[in-house]
Amino acid sequence: MVLLGIDMDTIRSLATNKMLTYSIVIFNIITIYTITEGATKGRTLGKLITKTRAVNYDLAPITWKDAFIRSLVRLAPFDPISGLSGMPWHDKWSKTYVVRNSPVL
Repeated sequence: MVLLGIDMDTIRSLATNKMLTYSIVIFNIITIYTITEGATKGRTLGKLITKTRAVNYDLAPITWKDAFIRSLVRLAPFDPISGLSGMPWHDKWSKTYVVRNSPVL
């Protein structure tokens, strides 16, 4: 069958490749954020530059589970702008927040 001059096999191939690409991107986002924040106890490159870190509500370093939840929620469609109304969703839903590092005495 031909649709708009393109055969259906070509359309299926393009759709499959796009889904594979999206899946790889999503996997990489979750993996990179989880490993970075989990291994460094709540820090990413941006947090190193701004001298901040993510912590639990009791100010303890975040766990691997917290880092994974934060990574998953970052994929929510409006998470990047959710911070405009207060606490970003990836902080609220993972029960974490970002604090400034205290200077070492």
